[in-house]
Amino acid sequence: MHRPRWLYPLTVLACVDPAALRAQTVAAATPRAVANDNRLAAGVLENGVLRVHLEARKVAWYPEAEDGPFKDVTAFGERGKPPSIPGPLLRIPLGTTIDATITNLLSDTIVVLGLRGRGDSLRIAPTESATLKHTPRHAGSFLYAASEVVGGRSNLGGTTGQLVGGLIVDAGASKRDRVFIATGWDPAPIAGNAYFLAMNGKSWPHTEKFVHTVGDTVRWRVLNAGSGVAAHHPMHLHGFYYRVDARGGWDADTLYRAADRRWVVTENLPGAGSMTMTWMPTRAGNWLFHCHNADHIAGRHRHVIAGRARPYPAAPTHDAGEHLAWDMAGLVNAITILPREAPRAAKATAQPRRLRLFAQERPSHYGNGPGFGYVVQEGTAEPPRDSVVIPGPPLVLRRGQPVEITVLNRLPTHTAVHWHGIELESFYDGISGWSGNAERRAPMIAPGDSFVVRFTPPRAGTFIYHAHVTDVVQLGRGLYGPLLIVPDISARNPRVDHVAIVGFGRPDGRARTLINGSASPAPLERARTGKQRLRLINIETEANVTVTMSADSVPMRWTPLAKDGFDLPRSQRRMAPARVRIFPGETYDFEFESAADVVDVRFENPSAPEGQRVSMLQLRARR
Repeated sequence: MHRPRWLYPLTVLACVDPAALRAQTVAAATPRAVANDNRLAAGVLENGVLRVHLEARKVAWYPEAEDGPFKDVTAFGERGKPPSIPGPLLRIPLGTTIDATITNLLSDTIVVLGLRGRGDSLRIAPTESATLKHTPRHAGSFLYAASEVVGGRSNLGGTTGQLVGGLIVDAGASKRDRVFIATGWDPAPIAGNAYFLAMNGKSWPHTEKFVHTVGDTVRWRVLNAGSGVAAHHPMHLHGFYYRVDARGGWDADTLYRAADRRWVVTENLPGAGSMTMTWMPTRAGNWLFHCHNADHIAGRHRHVIAGRARPYPAAPTHDAGEHLAWDMAGLVNAITILPREAPRAAKATAQPRRLRLFAQERPSHYGNGPGFGYVVQEGTAEPPRDSVVIPGPPLVLRRGQPVEITVLNRLPTHTAVHWHGIELESFYDGISGWSGNAERRAPMIAPGDSFVVRFTPPRAGTFIYHAHVTDVVQLGRGLYGPLLIVPDISARNPRVDHVAIVGFGRPDGRARTLINGSASPAPLERARTGKQRLRLINIETEANVTVTMSADSVPMRWTPLAKDGFDLPRSQRRMAPARVRIFPGETYDFEFESAADVVDVRFENPSAPEGQRVSMLQLRARR
């Protein structure tokens, strides 16, 4: 098998185990599923009718290399062709009638959803076939799926989570876009279980790599085939904003009017959700598109795919490329942007503002476990080695002013810093072994070493700086902080400009969602009168929270100003009830007014244990 050249530094050789060879022999009797990149539509489309014959069957799925480990799962295939994960893509113009036959080659009855109207299922017994005709009434990005009925119960997902495919209904001619479908393998949907995720049938680093050129218009449709309350995927694009053109779910897809479209770097997709996005790369280099739930891209999922038992070995750190291969898995796609013309010599810029940012450790900060944190050097003396601050101090930078940040690593392990949402040169983006280009890749920052980051922030807004090495561990130990870009640093008043950052930690050794580094955050002082700004940041490893505001137990109203540091259009800056659900990797800015003594900001994590779901942050007026 010929591997793409870009994959060489991301490929780790492993010894072949005899048990794995025996398993491969057994798998030979099971049809092999191919990874479906959703480029080709299935069936035959003639005279306004799409005729297609789908089969549901047991398959061997290879989420990594084609000669790597596999899982026995169930999937769809088009009759006469290999089964695929995701299932065959059905793509039709609006007004087309789907004339489908579905054959069940499994040993259990299946229930098929999404092909006979969005709310109408089709039950098919083992070895039997069923036919249907349906004309979709609306354009959009949809899913069709099936679940096996076992013990009288039907359940989407689990180990049958690959019985799913895309249904794209075009309002006009089929556009030049790409379709992504995220699926998962999850035999026991409980916290801490072994599972993994894939994009178009592959898990990083075997997912598709995209190559575009500066100035290209890139259009993607992204669909989440997961199910359940934990199946959210906040999809994050490094280096650039993307425009959300449409959002959909199982029953509908809404194409936004131009005035309602927003520019983001992270957009959450719930289970069975979809989005259509457009973006235009403006700088050459290597970038990522990935789920910002750190647990969904954790490298340990590679061991799950291989069937290894815990404890899993730590990711290697002696080589950035090898570490990158083992440190991530699942919903990650690599992107290379080529220059459209020869690079021009850099113009002279103003003298940069220089900062020194230390990554440090404090032993026994979380029970018996250490805490990690960032500290900014003040004056000429370096900070004490255990002076950990969680979250890291706000880095307040001026829009348009060059900055040079020296990151010094005092941790016992390698690290790297990602400048989340900042439009900067790829080399400084913080993905060790990938950021940069073929000639120069960003290194990991070794213990005792340093790395100099240079960028000029082009816009004012709310951003994040955080670790991007072994994310679950380093984010969970405190390596994150708010990054605020303002028009004028001297004009910023913390009494009217408040920051609330949602993170993860283990106070007293117990896992908790933290607000400003604490389960019981200290109150913030605020002005009693006038308009004020609340900056919300979620850099939790996996939890989403619902944020509300009240004064004297009365719900408040606020005005949204920005999403992910990008100012909202005036049409969207409308006063509304103070309530928002915020997912990992997202930031929001809101404006509010209140003459009350105390404004309560309530954070509720729906996945936390009873009694730990709510945290309160008070904004207290100065007396």
